[in-house]
Order: sequence, then structure tokens, then C-alpha cells
Amino acid sequence: AGPARVGVALRTAEESGITQIALPPMGAGFYGVPLADSARITVGAVRKHLNLGATFTQTDASTAHPLFQPSLR
Repeated sequence: AGPARVGVALRTAEESGITQIALPPMGAGFYGVPLADSARITVGAVRKHLNLGATFTQTDASTAHPLFQPSLR
């Protein structure tokens, strides 16, 4: 459910014209998902969103965190 929820959040933000979004470490609190696993899953979901043709300009690409750089090529 985590990656799907991240995708919904990203699509909703994009459709609403939101240009920045913070994603919490899903499951890392009450459910006890290790933080590294939560981060890996979230980054994977963001990469998938970007690879599916999300609106992402060259200006955005130049300021993107290095974790997302491989998705922008």
C-alpha cells in the first residue's frame, strides 16, 4: 500500500499545481517498518512516478536530490 499511496500523493500534488511535497517515512512509526526500508520504498515510488511522465522541468532536474537523478535521464 505504501508505494501506491505515494503515487496517489504525487499525482494529486501535480494535478493541484503543487510544486513541492514532503513525504513522511510511511510505516516507520507505529508499524515498525525500518526507516531504511521506508526510504527505499518511497524513493522507488517517486522514481516510478517520474518515469511515468510526470511533469518535471530541466530546472527541477538541476535541483533534484541525487537519489532521483538516475530517473531523470
